[in-house]
Amino acid sequence: MRNIELKEVIKISIKYSLFFVLFTNFIEKSYYLIFNIQKYEDVGIGQFIFNPISYMLVFIITLLLAHKKYIKTNKNAFNGILFITFFFIVISYLVAYINDFIFYPINELINNPVEQKNTGIMSLFDAMENTFSTSSFLPIFDLFVLPFQNIKNSIITLDGYAFILSVIRSKILLSTIIIFYESLFYLFNKFNRSGYQALIPIKNNLMLLELTNNPTWWIIPIYIPFVRFIPKYLINLDISKKIDKQNSFVIGMTLMPWYFYGLISLNKINAVQ
Repeated sequence: MRNIELKEVIKISIKYSLFFVLFTNFIEKSYYLIFNIQKYEDVGIGQFIFNPISYMLVFIITLLLAHKKYIKTNKNAFNGILFITFFFIVISYLVAYINDFIFYPINELINNPVEQKNTGIMSLFDAMENTFSTSSFLPIFDLFVLPFQNIKNSIITLDGYAFILSVIRSKILLSTIIIFYESLFYLFNKFNRSGYQALIPIKNNLMLLELTNNPTWWIIPIYIPFVRFIPKYLINLDISKKIDKQNSFVIGMTLMPWYFYGLISLNKINAVQ
């Protein structure tokens, strides 16, 4: 935890994870409770609000706000950002579980729903269909195992929709994507360019080519699977020279960009040349 204010990291993580659960799980359960919605199939117009896309957007916004809060006051922010991200994911999972645990008896008391008579595996299907249920507390499996199992299955079955949905629902994978684009944002700022160009597909790679004085036509191989590693490596090689990093650092930038771009962008290194 060197160079990290643990107290500040935990404080920020708790604050923004509570915001995330408030604007997602808590509001959703409150809506179901008020309108006595017991089955997901009866959600109606609520499905346009309570869905993986809207939750993903709230997750991105709250996590970025948490990162921004920490970056403002810390010179070497990247390690702190990683810890905040981890604590944010774990705490929000814990708070959401507690929220479900509290809402279940409240719903039983107020709405007096019809009890399910199914047992065994059918009871598990009932729990998935019910808006109020008490699921098992399995943070390691739910956060670190299940998402990757879903992604693996979607690849095997060539189900593109399931793949995208699995990535969106995986807070771990989504966090690495957020950190990468966040790192690119700050890197462009260090090159005295608009950081928002990092968020525009194709434009961000064109900007990297411009910043490293490489030909524009490289944009084509950049989007070809496996072949893309060649131009990416050369681009990263030029960037590493500008920030006085050794060539071995380039391999990391190419194979695990979210981490190594974060090291050079979210820490206050010397101005690029």
